[in-house]
Amino acid sequence: MQESSICHVIECNAYDLPKILRGFQQICTTTASRIFSSSEDCPKRLFPSWECVKLSLAKETDVDIESEFSDFATAGFASLSKLIEIGKDLKAKSGESIEIRQYLRKNHSIHLASNLRAVAMSKCDGFFTISEYLSEFYEVPNVYLDSEVSWPMDTNFTPSFLE
Repeated sequence: MQESSICHVIECNAYDLPKILRGFQQICTTTASRIFSSSEDCPKRLFPSWECVKLSLAKETDVDIESEFSDFATAGFASLSKLIEIGKDLKAKSGESIEIRQYLRKNHSIHLASNLRAVAMSKCDGFFTISEYLSEFYEVPNVYLDSEVSWPMDTNFTPSFLE
């Protein structure tokens, strides 16, 4: 959670994700929620147990996502990759007695998206809204193909075994 934005990594089973997103959608009061990136090829959990940590992040004065990256998928994956590296590092350190806030501040605050960057990404139409994401990946497609129509049968059709 930042000044006016929240970035969150959800690590869960692919079957649980739509339930979590629909629940978030019900309690969320903003229309600026976006899915920056999604990955299903993470074989195990990368982050330790959830914890809220207050950090001071790098300040940016101008963020233009569209000119900075060649496309939105690349921009989203860049953000996800940075978060995954932080998660891996924290998971590796989870057995040690470290103070998470100081460790993050010292080693990873530069890798976290600034408030301005998170807000800029949330305003980009190139990223899915939660509704668009759920519709695209979790709704049953309703497609009508003329080539698959088999009823009513053509009246001139005679099966070969009847000839």
